[in-house]
Amino acid sequence: MEELIAGRVNIASVGDYPIIASRTLNQILPRFKPQVLAFDGKTRSGGGISLVVPTGSNIHHPDDLSSLPIATVGSSSASYRLKEWMNTFGLQAEPVIHRGMEECVSGFLGGKVGASVLWEPYLSWVKSIGAGTPLVSE
Repeated sequence: MEELIAGRVNIASVGDYPIIASRTLNQILPRFKPQVLAFDGKTRSGGGISLVVPTGSNIHHPDDLSSLPIATVGSSSASYRLKEWMNTFGLQAEPVIHRGMEECVSGFLGGKVGASVLWEPYLSWVKSIGAGTPLVSE
C-alpha cells in the first residue's frame, strides 16, 4: 500500500484488509484513488472459503481432525477463520501447517494433510474433480 501511495507501484496484489484500508486511506489522502481490478476467494453469495476434507474420508466431525494436520495460508483471513473455528470446538492449534495456497492444495491432493482451508477457485476445482468435500463452509 505504501508503494501505491508513493506512486512507485501501479498495480499491486493485496489481501482483504489492505483493500478495505485503501478506502479509508482515500478519505485521508484524497489524491490516492485505488481501484480494485479483481479479487479471488469469493462467490456470488459471499462465501467461498471452506475447510475441506478428502472425499470418502472418515472425517465427519471436528473431533475427527484433532490429530490430523490441517493446511492453511498463514496470516490470512482463512487462517483466522480456522483458528476461530478450532477454538469453538476446543481443538488445539498444533496440527495447523501454514503454507501457500498451492502447497495447501498439493498437500491435500497428495494425502500429506488431513484437511485444508481452501478458497475459490481452488475450492470449486477440488470439488469438481471429486477430491474434496467441504466440512465447514463460509
